[in-house]
Amino acid sequence: MNKAPKKSLSKAKEQVTSRTKTLLQSAKKKFDAIDFPPLWQKVKKGFEQTAEAVGKGTEKAAERAVSAAKRASVEYKIVEHRREQQKLFADLGGRVYDLMKQSPQALSPKDPHIMATIDSLAMTAKKIAALEEEAGALKK
Repeated sequence: MNKAPKKSLSKAKEQVTSRTKTLLQSAKKKFDAIDFPPLWQKVKKGFEQTAEAVGKGTEKAAERAVSAAKRASVEYKIVEHRREQQKLFADLGGRVYDLMKQSPQALSPKDPHIMATIDSLAMTAKKIAALEEEAGALKK
């Protein structure tokens, strides 16, 4: 009774071995049939396309960063000129107040200090307008 199971096990082992050999031979034939150079070319082309896409993305990111930095610089200059403008207005108001306090007749539109401050205010306003135009152009 012990011999029968051994024979069936041995037969099953032979069948598995035979089937495995057949599958391996079939796989080897299919593997040999693959034309690797075109496959490698496809892989290489895919890598090249990916590298190109990443390069373009990096260029765009760098352009945007430079543009944002330029815009920030211009906007900072605008803020600085507006501070200067506020100081000039305060100076002008202080001068007018002092003259009115001393004597209302002393207040004259021809006062050199008042005229110089008004000229500085006009120049600052022109600078701000030019910088705002430049900032608007950089946003596009």
